[in-house]
Amino acid sequence: MNRIALCYSANPTRPIQGMDMIRWVAMGHRFRRLGYKVKLVTDRRRGVDRLDRIHLTSVDRIDWSECDAIKVCYQASIDLVPQHPHLIARMCRVVDEEFPKRDDGRRDEMMRQQAKIAEMAAIVAFNDEVNAQRWRERYGDKSQILIVPTGCPEELPEELHDPFPQDKRIVLFMGSLTSHRFPGVLNALARRLRAVQPDVEVHFLGKNSLQHYAGESEPLDPSVITIHEPVEESATWSYVLNADVGIGLAPSEHSFESELSKIYYYLRGGLPVVTESSVPNQGVIREVGHGEIAAYGDVDDLAHKTLLALKYTPRNATVMQHMIDHHSWRARAEVYDRALKARIA
Repeated sequence: MNRIALCYSANPTRPIQGMDMIRWVAMGHRFRRLGYKVKLVTDRRRGVDRLDRIHLTSVDRIDWSECDAIKVCYQASIDLVPQHPHLIARMCRVVDEEFPKRDDGRRDEMMRQQAKIAEMAAIVAFNDEVNAQRWRERYGDKSQILIVPTGCPEELPEELHDPFPQDKRIVLFMGSLTSHRFPGVLNALARRLRAVQPDVEVHFLGKNSLQHYAGESEPLDPSVITIHEPVEESATWSYVLNADVGIGLAPSEHSFESELSKIYYYLRGGLPVVTESSVPNQGVIREVGHGEIAAYGDVDDLAHKTLLALKYTPRNATVMQHMIDHHSWRARAEVYDRALKARIA
């Protein structure tokens, strides 16, 4: 077995930006290094036949019979593919009739896609055991279950520049706003930090994705938060490698909400991380001992833990190497490779 299609409903004509697309392309490269012939497959191809040197095609042009295995990225991509004996579906979070609340606007569609995955997939991969258990309770154990969290790159680009003021200590929130509580919490955190330690600044690098989710939120306050426009993935490392602390907020009090991919990126850059107690992948912070975990919904505790994290040494080389060894894209691709080889054996 050495021919695999990685399918994702995405627009590949824009730069590789956003963790979903970054992961899609990164996993393609790691499968190639493991000896696979890789095709990236999408439903929105616009005249591009390669993406970051990997062959790209559309669902209406691929010959599925040539694929030894198919891997779909997230629920929506299951609608792109046919039945296949070696079909892997990677889930983000398991939706039920009530939770997560932020998926109210698309709950019916996500539940339809989940049922389709349960019927078609030989292997279903989850970020964490919490969502895997929610899946088992709803759909049983017909499919093989893998735990494959988000990863991080083995190699980092050279630093392009230092984007921050030289006389400030930088608390960085990187990634998308995907919960309506995020802007209010960040505003409150920035105000508390400024009141205690005026040389500390909160910076936001990413995009506002709140239009995709149900609910209302206050906007980020530019008087206390410095807002940077989204940049290409390679340029994000200038921010990570020059910040002092990385922040990861929980979407809600429920541990089955999405894991935070930014935690792996912060730690890959050796950055101490502060997150909240309901984040499902908070364990990686304890694993490396490089950060603090605040009680969910307690902004005073979040500010306190952030001040503690400012005492850690950023760009910690031991932490960076640990992330390469145990949480890199290479390590994640090897999990899929072992599972596929075991199916054939």
